Amino acid sequence: MAPSPIIQCPTCKSAGQQGSCARHRCYCGHAECWAFDSYYKPVATAITIAPKADERMAKSWAEREEPTWLDR
Repeated sequence: MAPSPIIQCPTCKSAGQQGSCARHRCYCGHAECWAFDSYYKPVATAITIAPKADERMAKSWAEREEPTWLDR
């Protein structure tokens, strides 16, 4: 049995991209894509920054009894 041909979006193909969208999952978002009906635009999420260590955390780190791998 011969493998099925790879169907590419005309826009992606003309841009020289090697990838292809799946049958029911469009990744490129081009209106000309054969799987465009299934395209889902990802929701942008805000990057959260870890809170700074407060005094209590800094004090407990300074008062540890045994060295850690960081200290070696």
